[in-house]
Amino acid sequence: MIRDKNQQRAEISAYFQLFDEAEALFASMDRFDLSLAMRIKLGDWFKVEKMLRAGDKNNLTHVVALNNIGNYFFERQKWDRAALYYFRSNNLRKLIDCYYLLEEYKELEKVVSITIGNNEMLSNIGSMFCGAGMCSQAIHAYISSSDINSAIDACVLLNHWDSAFSLVKEHNCQMTASDNFQQLNPPRHYCTMLS
Repeated sequence: MIRDKNQQRAEISAYFQLFDEAEALFASMDRFDLSLAMRIKLGDWFKVEKMLRAGDKNNLTHVVALNNIGNYFFERQKWDRAALYYFRSNNLRKLIDCYYLLEEYKELEKVVSITIGNNEMLSNIGSMFCGAGMCSQAIHAYISSSDINSAIDACVLLNHWDSAFSLVKEHNCQMTASDNFQQLNPPRHYCTMLS
């Protein structure tokens, strides 16, 4: 049972959805924590972020608030605004999705250089570049993820045969002429190299 009368009034105000009044009552009691907990419970992430802005930026609650605001904009297809919040919360996975949807390929290239070691994320970026027809960027992302076969596949898929064969030679990979290979219509001199 709550003994403080102001806290009782604040909780009653919150119950009757008078949230600003409840927040003012919590502030008068110097109970920032209760005000913050109320806003978190409501899912009012904009207000939570505003309340935490003056505090510790590395606070886990602040990161959660930034991610949820990013999700708010992402769901409404406002990817540029979502990207700002994902950047501030260091959510690379969602930031990559935003950059791809915005066709910010230069920014995606920058992400490749800072995500060395995260093979799953780099492979995902490689397939994004491949889908956009950007062979050299796809190769760089796949090689950074140590996935040479996917880099070669991207070259073949995008008809960059010289790059495919130079990767095969450089990394001592085995490339064989499969049934699907002939359907891709490679230049004739590559077919003779494989047989």
